[in-house]
Amino acid sequence: MEGFLTRLKALPTRIWFIPAILIVLGLILGEGLAALDRSEFPDVLPDWLTNLLFVSGPTGASAMVTTVGTAVFGVAGTAFSITISVIATASSTYGPRLVRNFMADRGNQTVLGMFGATFAYALMVLRHIHASNEAIGVEAFVPQLAVNFTLLLAVVDVALLIYFIHHIATSIEVSTLTGATRRDLARAIDRLYPSNRPELSTRKTAVPLNERFEVRATASGFVAQVYAASLRSAALSSGSPIVLLVRPGDHVLTGTPLATIDRVAANKADELAKQVHAGVDIQRARTPEQDIRFCLSRLIEIGVRAMSPGTNDPYTAVNAVHELTTALCDVLTRPEPWPGVLPDSTANTPILVVPVVSHADLVQQAFDELRPWVATAPSVVAAMTDLGEAVRRCGSDEVAAEIDRQLAALAESIESANLASLDRDRLLVRLEQVRQSPRS
Repeated sequence: MEGFLTRLKALPTRIWFIPAILIVLGLILGEGLAALDRSEFPDVLPDWLTNLLFVSGPTGASAMVTTVGTAVFGVAGTAFSITISVIATASSTYGPRLVRNFMADRGNQTVLGMFGATFAYALMVLRHIHASNEAIGVEAFVPQLAVNFTLLLAVVDVALLIYFIHHIATSIEVSTLTGATRRDLARAIDRLYPSNRPELSTRKTAVPLNERFEVRATASGFVAQVYAASLRSAALSSGSPIVLLVRPGDHVLTGTPLATIDRVAANKADELAKQVHAGVDIQRARTPEQDIRFCLSRLIEIGVRAMSPGTNDPYTAVNAVHELTTALCDVLTRPEPWPGVLPDSTANTPILVVPVVSHADLVQQAFDELRPWVATAPSVVAAMTDLGEAVRRCGSDEVAAEIDRQLAALAESIESANLASLDRDRLLVRLEQVRQSPRS
């Protein structure tokens, strides 16, 4: 059930989700307005409104609806081509992981969906427009309300086209890309690093096991989700603790140990192993729902791509480092999640242990992935030094120790880099000042 709800929540990130809903609504609206035209509803409309309606015969109405539908369908194809082109450009310049941002963009989804919905609506209205034919006993009928609503949709689509051009142009700006990626990271931080730890969480990880039994992966891929609530219920019902050996984002191969259980304590070890497999979702690619390291790497990748020899854009890298500073300082103000999950509020020993990503792990990842690329760009090194100073000030002692190690490694890279002596000396002095500064 937990896995089903997770997949259901992920549906809005699919590019087809909103367009599919709008197209269905367009079909329903077309049939509904045509049925309303056949009823007595048009007779009760006020005169001022009926005077505004466009009234035409079957030929004129059919031509107008056909024109709107054909034009909108052509514009929809053009908008789709522009979207694909922008996705390809952003993917090659800033990294393929950013494709998810464009796929989940509500503006793109709404525009494409409205164009598709208008075309589907026009098809439904055309079905009801027909001239009289005495040979087959058909009377002339033009759904005037539905035809006039087609004009309204055409005006809305023109406005949406103008909005789409503006939106797609601003969506590939560096500030927009880095800001959107940082907001995705902020949402992941809110999910995975809440201000208050769950009531049943515990720092303890020691679990007594009589006879260890390793549950091994049955497929290769990345650990996308760990359904802790389901695993805790499985552990309680079976009587055996579960100690997970992997965390979201880890790559596993078939046969890799996923968890350890107690063969003696478990009522049915094989059944519990199946529940562990169901509670650890392995997919072909990493996902941002529970993988904080993946969310962090998407922001880091913008900076790394910007510093690649083919791009060489330190300004974009500086922008990415600034956004990274905001995200890391946010997560460091929150308590680290505890790996243990207690069976109830009175217990002292966890029934489930899930490995977590510590604050120091996140800081290490950020510096390890960026440091090899920035030594030759003084502006980026200065931004990373500011990052280290901010993180060192708001982090724990463990984080401060990690920052000192990272800044020392960054100083080594600067000493061996091809820099002017003025830049080298200035950066080394700044790095040493940060390392020696007292923590507030």
